Amino acid sequence: MNNKEILRKKMDRLVAEVGAAKGLVDTAEADYLEKYKNGMETVIRLIDSDSIPASEGGVIGATSGLSESSKLASLINLYDAAADVDLYYSQNCKTWAV
Repeated sequence: MNNKEILRKKMDRLVAEVGAAKGLVDTAEADYLEKYKNGMETVIRLIDSDSIPASEGGVIGATSGLSESSKLASLINLYDAAADVDLYYSQNCKTWAV
């Protein structure tokens, strides 16, 4: 598997965790998670179309999108999936193999 395929799998896991988390939070946080999920699905489309830029050591922002809410940040599976995406992208996607 190449780095884009691995990143795509990690993004799929994150989106699944968002779906699970929506049942654990209030309406306002569920609405926020829906918008967050839409943003993560945009990243997935970039991966699928081979137009996602190399990280150059940066992150996607999956973790920062959750850390603004203590409730969302406390959902361990969701936060771990987001951290996994950001860490993998930052460390393993600095350049794309040709």
